[in-house]
Amino acid sequence: MQKWISILAFGFMLSLTWSCKTKALLETEPVVETMPMVKGNPSKIDFNVHDLNEDGLMGTSGSFVSVSYQFCFIKGEDNIAAIRALDPSLNIIDTPPGGAKCRSEESLAMGNTQQVNHKQILLSLSNLNFVNRIKRVWYE
Repeated sequence: MQKWISILAFGFMLSLTWSCKTKALLETEPVVETMPMVKGNPSKIDFNVHDLNEDGLMGTSGSFVSVSYQFCFIKGEDNIAAIRALDPSLNIIDTPPGGAKCRSEESLAMGNTQQVNHKQILLSLSNLNFVNRIKRVWYE
């Protein structure tokens, strides 16, 4: 009987230790992965990425907005995979509408700066040789 009490007591202590450790893990700050800083090719971007604040917003006191952008790129699964590796949130349209001014051999990618690592994402996208220009989109 003493043996069973010892086993039950050990199991109880072990479960308490585990629950405390799990609770401590859940209460820690979430880990935000940061991309390595890249130089990029800012001349391919038609707005100044350095005007974006830490939240990906641009503007002046009390009037901040996120920046929507788009770019055409040469169609292909490898190109889509390279783009998605940098920014999985991009909306990719295989046959863009005429207003996007993409050529027939190009697809359209649309994104937004209100996300973690927005500057690094834009600069990394600008390094891709199949991306010619990243343009700001103005919605009315």
